[in-house]
Amino acid sequence: MRCSVLVATLLAATTLWAAPALAQNEATQPLYQLHGSGTSNPAPIIWRVMDLMMARTKPRVAMSYRSVGSGSGAADFLAGANAFGCGDVPLPNSTYFDLVGRGQTVMHVPYLIGSVSVFHNVPGVGDGLVLPPCTLARIMRGDITVWNHPDILANNTHLPDLATVTAPIRVVHRNPGSSSTYAITHYFNKACPSQWSAVAGSPATKTADVGSSRTVGVTTEWPADAAGRWQTVLNSQEMVEQIAGVPFSLGYVESGQGLNAGLSEVALQNANGTSLVSSDSDVAPPSFIAEQFPINNLTSADWVQVNPVYASPSNPRQWPLVLGTYFYVRANATFLGDAGGLLQLFLNFMLGPDVTALMPSYFFVPFSTNDRATIASGVTSALTLDPASTVNWRYEGATNNTFGQQNFVFSARRDSYLTTTVSSLALDVADAKKTLMMGDAYQDDNPGLTLPGNPIRLITAGPDDTDARAVLAYLSDPALVGAGCGGAAAAAAGGLAIPTAGVVDNAAVVDEVAAGALYSGLGFVAASELAAAPVLSGVHAAALPSLVSNTFVRPNQTGTIRDAATCPASGCGGAVAAAYSAAFDEILAAAPAGSLGVPAAVDGDWSNFTARPLGVKPTTDVYPIFRLDFYVAPADLVHFGAAGEAARGLLVYGLSGDLAARISGGLGPAFAGLGPAARRLAAAALAAVQTAAADGGKWAVAASSAAANASQPATTSPALVLSRLPPLADSALPASDAAVFAASSSDSSSAGDLSGTAYQAAAEAVRTTWDKASLAYDIAVAALVLACVLSVAALGLAVWALQKVRAVEGAATAGGGCFTPAATKYEKHTDVAHPPPGLAAGGPATTAVEMGAYDKI
Repeated sequence: MRCSVLVATLLAATTLWAAPALAQNEATQPLYQLHGSGTSNPAPIIWRVMDLMMARTKPRVAMSYRSVGSGSGAADFLAGANAFGCGDVPLPNSTYFDLVGRGQTVMHVPYLIGSVSVFHNVPGVGDGLVLPPCTLARIMRGDITVWNHPDILANNTHLPDLATVTAPIRVVHRNPGSSSTYAITHYFNKACPSQWSAVAGSPATKTADVGSSRTVGVTTEWPADAAGRWQTVLNSQEMVEQIAGVPFSLGYVESGQGLNAGLSEVALQNANGTSLVSSDSDVAPPSFIAEQFPINNLTSADWVQVNPVYASPSNPRQWPLVLGTYFYVRANATFLGDAGGLLQLFLNFMLGPDVTALMPSYFFVPFSTNDRATIASGVTSALTLDPASTVNWRYEGATNNTFGQQNFVFSARRDSYLTTTVSSLALDVADAKKTLMMGDAYQDDNPGLTLPGNPIRLITAGPDDTDARAVLAYLSDPALVGAGCGGAAAAAAGGLAIPTAGVVDNAAVVDEVAAGALYSGLGFVAASELAAAPVLSGVHAAALPSLVSNTFVRPNQTGTIRDAATCPASGCGGAVAAAYSAAFDEILAAAPAGSLGVPAAVDGDWSNFTARPLGVKPTTDVYPIFRLDFYVAPADLVHFGAAGEAARGLLVYGLSGDLAARISGGLGPAFAGLGPAARRLAAAALAAVQTAAADGGKWAVAASSAAANASQPATTSPALVLSRLPPLADSALPASDAAVFAASSSDSSSAGDLSGTAYQAAAEAVRTTWDKASLAYDIAVAALVLACVLSVAALGLAVWALQKVRAVEGAATAGGGCFTPAATKYEKHTDVAHPPPGLAAGGPATTAVEMGAYDKI
């Protein structure tokens, strides 16, 4: 008896030891495989799930997913080349009914809801770009080719910088068989068919020509790839890389991938007529799911008709480009043998709480708990496994002693170092990228903008440049940047200065910035220099906190005038210019004595003058950096004879309210005429120092020759007639040759408007103006303030200079002209003066007049 018991015990022990040994010996087990292919949108989360399953399943399993697009996934599924297909669209009708015709039952297993968005990379524009359906369709069709097209600008008046972007639109699109293409083309077909699928006058055969209609579906007609205009990509990952890496690109991709990469999203119009972005919309509310997806019957033929694009017009928050993502599965999975159960385990895990918790980090929307339970139940009831298989694949969610260590168990308690650390590594990498992208401060102030990690090159014209000095004054003012800010603190310690190395000429700053890579250079230059630059690609004004509300604005905005909706009926430019004029008047009223740096004598040293004294803030909410420009004029006009009075007449007019209003109204916001307080101070300074010949004719300023004729008898001295003020487009900018003409006229002829005294905007900068003016005349110089000026960072505007004065009434003779210098220490200009009607008989018909060219100081 005892022997029998012993034998039984030994046998039992042998059995207990033998069973674990067999389970541990994985070499005796085959490698179970499961492979799928299809849409690239959910590929990252599928890859992560497969990595988890391979790490957590015993014995070894091999799983893979090929990211090739919905169309290719469907083709693989039809050919039997994969265990499952995957797509963001249902199987095509032809594929589905081909399989049904072969006697096969097909399941659509939805497991997440995704959205597709349109993204752009227009430097300096960022978020806020709005493209209505028809405008977007025309871009994708090639009918709109440039970023500043009028139809784009009409819907983006809140983005004033967009008008300066003349670059072509680079359209990035998917290869044939893409669910993203399915979404965008169905959107066009539903929202604006006249610009996509039913173009007027289109030939019967669809082509990629701009006048042709286009196919709606996973494949459509695109032009051949062309540098700067059209680019094909193979999957979503390449789409993101191409948009992010090439400026002026526009493309479409799954919303989550684009947002996760920091791309700028385009606002689209939904079926309700509301323009919105995916991050501020409803993607899959319960009513939408119930309306669009027949989840109670996974084998229903109704699935091939599912199309949730541009749906639910009653919901103003519904995102228009919504796609369900489905696994294509043959209900009869017996062909997979022992791997059939692995497929079922995979499907159930994709519908389980673990994967659902991962989806938000990939910007996907999971089905609700109840809907997922309904779908999982449908998988279990519809899927047929191989009855000959002896493998029973199971799942261990919580520790269950020896159960989890048995074969064919996918255990949540088993894992690998790689899968446990990949999430934290991904977060660390994302944080590191943000840290490297030109510093945390830049990233914090520019959410959603991907900034590179290259060094910043400071591009200025050196410490003596007025643009750079204006920036320095701003950064040094604790009242503007805060006492604890690095600039103010450094300035207080005497350590903040404009670099002296690597300086460029002021006129070359914009070109230097444009020549560098994106976000590689920061330049200090006048706004007018930026506006006059022939190539603006990648060069934009930086937004800075406004003086009162700390609202980020650009030089052409104020804290209250941000877009067309906030502009008065008279327009934005004049209103912004008026705000700068008011701000400077407020500074003059509030500035303590001596804080402006005005010399005791008007002919003294003006080099310390500043329009932005420390600690003085206006109450008008404007851009924080602006300064004044001066032009240089001789104080002693006596030896210029009668022409001296003509010059003084023009200078007086330069300080008049009429010219200030014309500057602000016609040239604003790039130019701003002086306000009343500033004009009074400048006029008083001019009157105190400037003298002219006692017997010189007095010159008045009239708006036109007709006005002059009506108000003056023929016996009076002639009037200066300002025939026109130069528009910003063709004058008043650096390097411009346009002029403001003034004419002398004392009778009824208006033909003299362009033939008399000329007052011309300075075109070419004379960079050592102060020295040249002092040497040329050796007289007191009156600094006449003409205009407040704005800029990208040190805002300066083109200077108005008295460049030439034509001789009238006893002008200079050949022996010595009214502007003849003692030595050629300035640029000489020779012109011909035409005497006005009524000149004494026998007088010279023409006279050579020499003139010095002046620029700002």
